Amino acid sequence: MPTYVLRAEAKCDVDQLLEQFAATKRPIEKYSIAAEGFDVMFELTTAATLDEILAMIMTVPDGHVMYRTVQEGTLATGDFTDDQRVE
Repeated sequence: MPTYVLRAEAKCDVDQLLEQFAATKRPIEKYSIAAEGFDVMFELTTAATLDEILAMIMTVPDGHVMYRTVQEGTLATGDFTDDQRVE
């Protein structure tokens, strides 16, 4: 299963994304959340594709930071300095 990493503005954004995973019954093998100042870093290992994750993020009312930063990788290898995609 691939591992993805993203940045969020707040933990509640990640919580809402986790609710979307539960609602769509897409399994998450494991995940970790790390707070760095005002940012929240989220790493998850899942069978979901990047497109499926993006679709779930789009349902989160304030998920724009997650949408722009989600990428395959880990907290150790993720590059959060530049947005990966624009909305």
